[in-house]
Amino acid sequence: MMRDEQVLMAERMETTVRTPRLARAPRVERRVERRVERRVHDAVAPARRATGAFFALLGVSVSTWAALVPFTKARLGLDEGTLGTVLLAFGGGTIVATLLAAPLMARHGSRRALIVAAPLLCLSLPLLAHAVSSPALAALLFAFGAFVGLAGVAANAQAIAVQAMAGRPIMSSFHALFSLGGLTGAGVSSLLFRAGLPVETTAAVIAAGLMLLVAAMGRGLVAHDPLTSDRSAGPARRALPPTPVLVVGAMTFALYLCEGAVLDWGAVFFHEARAYDVATAALGYAAFSIAMAFGRLVGDRVVARVGAVAVIRWGAAVAALGFLTMVLAPNEALGLLGCALIGIGASNVVPTLISASARVSDLPTGAAVSTVVAMGTTGLIAGPALIGFVAQHTGLAIALGGLAAMLLAVGSVAGIVGRSVPRHVRAVEA
Repeated sequence: MMRDEQVLMAERMETTVRTPRLARAPRVERRVERRVERRVHDAVAPARRATGAFFALLGVSVSTWAALVPFTKARLGLDEGTLGTVLLAFGGGTIVATLLAAPLMARHGSRRALIVAAPLLCLSLPLLAHAVSSPALAALLFAFGAFVGLAGVAANAQAIAVQAMAGRPIMSSFHALFSLGGLTGAGVSSLLFRAGLPVETTAAVIAAGLMLLVAAMGRGLVAHDPLTSDRSAGPARRALPPTPVLVVGAMTFALYLCEGAVLDWGAVFFHEARAYDVATAALGYAAFSIAMAFGRLVGDRVVARVGAVAVIRWGAAVAALGFLTMVLAPNEALGLLGCALIGIGASNVVPTLISASARVSDLPTGAAVSTVVAMGTTGLIAGPALIGFVAQHTGLAIALGGLAAMLLAVGSVAGIVGRSVPRHVRAVEA
């Protein structure tokens, strides 16, 4: 990149000598800018495609496992309580891995961490389909969750590096690919089941496809972030992350908790508290997911236009309005609209928070991202249980409606993402 810039500067100087200054200077300036933009695009495009592919891989993997759950429950003869306990292993593995991701990436880099974690994640899918007992399933789920957690942190670190290279917001598009990957995994699994393929074969086919994706795209990942300094420039070890990172993590915790609330309690609320039929109640999460995917597809342009602070502040406000609409809606259409508002409002808040985690302090990128993702994952896993506890004492409508106040609190501290520590004092993590 430095050589390209020197060549461009030489061309610019040569053209300036040959060209009358007043007549052609603006045209030369535009020509040089276009050349720079083309060369930056050519340098960033492979890394952007590769990073996006790994986000899609994560979405496909998680949704494929979700499609396997009913079959696994029936094959092993698990009751609801036992299945719920076993499923906690997935969350435990994810949290442990996100906390360990920072030292691993500090030592080996996010590219190597992602290239190692992703194939192991793929191989876990057919193993999960062959689990022979609940203890074996729990062990495999812990490992699967760990690979998801490590790959997720590494993919976000890669995304931050690619975004820095591009010089404009692109984080939301990566998270959109995760959402689209989830929809794709669910759809492909359903089609293969309908075609008569056994569960084990379905998992193996999808895993094989994902392994080919890893082999094709691994080379495009960023090996080194040229905009950061040497690792030795990083700050001294801390007992706790800096306060700005913890605040961003708490905001991410709140957003993931809200996502988990819609996933685990939305249909229950519609069916039991509002007497929707089961099919209509299930549409709540579908409306949420589709709205979130759409919001992320257009999110980069929104962030570029209005800025990160406004995206978080107004996104949280729209999501809060969605929860209020959901619990107060007098009919089914408005109830489902509330779920869609939650999805569209929350869609770009988490990508913006993860992106901001790398710049609000002098903590190395990997450590900041792993802290924020770990806190968010905790909200996704523990949040539904917290809502259930509150609902026992207040009712589910108040428990869900109360999330609107939490989202408004997130919006009130959105200004913290406007802060930026100079990049030269942060350690390289890509």
